[in-house]
Amino acid sequence: MEIIDDEPQDGSQRPGEPDAELDGLKIRQFTALRRSAIRMRSWLLIAATICAVGALQLIILAVQLTHGNHSWGLWQTLYALVAGLAVLGARHFFRKARECKREIEKPILKDPETPPDFSTLGDGSERWKKLEDIR
Repeated sequence: MEIIDDEPQDGSQRPGEPDAELDGLKIRQFTALRRSAIRMRSWLLIAATICAVGALQLIILAVQLTHGNHSWGLWQTLYALVAGLAVLGARHFFRKARECKREIEKPILKDPETPPDFSTLGDGSERWKKLEDIR
């Protein structure tokens, strides 16, 4: 059995084929990439929120330990250091989420370099004339 390849060898498209922008496979790939970017942004926002809440909780614990003992100890220092790292993590994740948002909102198609030519279009009056000719 011989497989026949009916595509042109010079790389040009056959007449009647859809443009590459409208190709079904490319649309599905773009949709999957967009969904994954939205999902990644959601996970980044969740991670940033967890880091921020964790930092706040560690600061509260450090203050509670200091309030009970009236002195600053090893645990308070450790809580403060880990809270600082959590704040840096939250900042990092919020920035990455902002980058994902920019990528999601970026337009797919570029604006045309020349404005469209509407001079060949009619104003619709020829349709009324055709309707009158039917009578």
